[in-house]
Amino acid sequence: MLFGLIFWLFTSVYAQEPDYSIDVISTRGIVIYVDNERDNSVTLTHLISANARVHRHVINSYYAMWEGINFTKRDIQIYDYKNIKYFDSKCDYNKDPVGCSVENGHWSLTSQIVREEMEASFILNLHDERGIIIGTASVPIYGTVEFQPRWKRTVVVSEGLMGQSKQDVFEQWPDKKIKHPPYVRSKDVSQALIILFSSFDK
Repeated sequence: MLFGLIFWLFTSVYAQEPDYSIDVISTRGIVIYVDNERDNSVTLTHLISANARVHRHVINSYYAMWEGINFTKRDIQIYDYKNIKYFDSKCDYNKDPVGCSVENGHWSLTSQIVREEMEASFILNLHDERGIIIGTASVPIYGTVEFQPRWKRTVVVSEGLMGQSKQDVFEQWPDKKIKHPPYVRSKDVSQALIILFSSFDK
């Protein structure tokens, strides 16, 4: 009986082989759709999507800072109105970009310009796959004032006893004030995206 008990203990210990398998975490992907900028739909949308592709590595740097040794690099894909049809041709992203992004389970990036007379704010919002804003960046933009001189020089020719004479007549008026309203430049878009991609809610 003692032999039977020892044999049972021996088989219980070695009946199950150790599990040496390693769980490999697959690379997570992030899809971001850049909505059309309504204020200047062509130029600004191109600037935003192009700069988003240039600075998308900032997102991975941000995750790496918080995750440390557990960091997993994300495969980040940027779509806009030109190539979103290859991702989903059925949903109308132009009509409801955030709604379509929620339906397809990915992020979206929307923009807005708030204007005053000589100041403006360029705002970017990053929405997650639930449509919730997880990050906002705002860059101030200022207009400029140009003072254009106004003057006129006239040469007056007259005949006298000593012959012909010339006289310069110089007239001057107050400078003309020209206001140049604020407009979004490439560096403003780049700055806003770097701020946004490095400060959103994880």
